[in-house]
Amino acid sequence: MSKHSGEHPRTGALDVCPFIPVQNVSMDDCVQCANAFGQRLAEMLHVPVYLYGEAARKETRRSLPSVRAGEYEALPDKLKHPDWSPDFGPAMFIPSWGATVTGARKFLIAYNVNLISTKEQAHRIALDIREQGRGKDQPGLLQKVQGMGWYLDESNIAQVSTNILDYELTPLHRV
Repeated sequence: MSKHSGEHPRTGALDVCPFIPVQNVSMDDCVQCANAFGQRLAEMLHVPVYLYGEAARKETRRSLPSVRAGEYEALPDKLKHPDWSPDFGPAMFIPSWGATVTGARKFLIAYNVNLISTKEQAHRIALDIREQGRGKDQPGLLQKVQGMGWYLDESNIAQVSTNILDYELTPLHRV
């Protein structure tokens, strides 16, 4: 991990492991699975593990971007703060691993739109549409949608990358 770089936000070698209710499984079942998985991972590998989504123990950890804030590079300092003590495992930075986030959530639809434009234009579009918008005073247009804009050098295109967190509230055709 200490040599990894890239555009996509991440906290560790196993960045996120969500549990999603499919058939004959409840959200509560998935919360229990996330807790059992997080505890076992921390015990076996001695790594920090955070819970998010429906499994979050703190409101500030419900959204994945909130838990990922600062990403892998910020973990050494983040782990020193009591507010960011992991739900399982040591509050210790492990350069080869980072931290893992696990939780329970609904199905997520990842929807990416490629643009012949700049990273800045893609970023502005993402800020306009994502629920978080540009901050508290400027919310975005679409509820339960996360978004970011970036540039894909290997393809020579910009991309607006979205996660639709609740496709029933905000259907794909609206995004």
